[in-house]
Amino acid sequence: RNAFASGVRRGDPVVCRAFALGARIAHRPRAVGLGVGDSGNPFLIPVVGPALHELGQVGDVINFFLPFTLAVGVSFALDAGKKKATASHILIDDAKKIIEVKNSIESGELAFDDAARQFSTCPSSKKGGDLGQFKQGSMVPEFDRAVFEALDSDLGSVLGPIRTQFGWHLIKVQARS
Repeated sequence: RNAFASGVRRGDPVVCRAFALGARIAHRPRAVGLGVGDSGNPFLIPVVGPALHELGQVGDVINFFLPFTLAVGVSFALDAGKKKATASHILIDDAKKIIEVKNSIESGELAFDDAARQFSTCPSSKKGGDLGQFKQGSMVPEFDRAVFEALDSDLGSVLGPIRTQFGWHLIKVQARS
């Protein structure tokens, strides 16, 4: 049965209760007794769907929203515990040039964002090298290690040069959590 074919409409209290229960299932499956981690199958529609049929209208609505809420829940679960960082970088192909740029930044001759605008070959150069916030594992491994393994005392200072498949990077980590 389809929840909306059986007369349930958006805004209906039944829909709201069912969506809330579906979200609880997605975000805390063990708390509602589904044991997603134990089954090895995060998409429990074949197992849960028939049981929800017994709940009538609420079950229909949960069954309708379950694929979405479980997918969102699995996505949150996979990202849980990942560190985040906010950083800027300068990307240059030439090893000698990157050292010259770093020396200019450290001597105070150039600000990091100005150096990025002037020398970086990355599209982020238009924003002074700003990469915004990103999660651990979303950058190439060498870059990721430099950002997430740097000491807290290194926050705000220039890291590198770091060699990746794209070239040489100078990295400035503004924040990490």
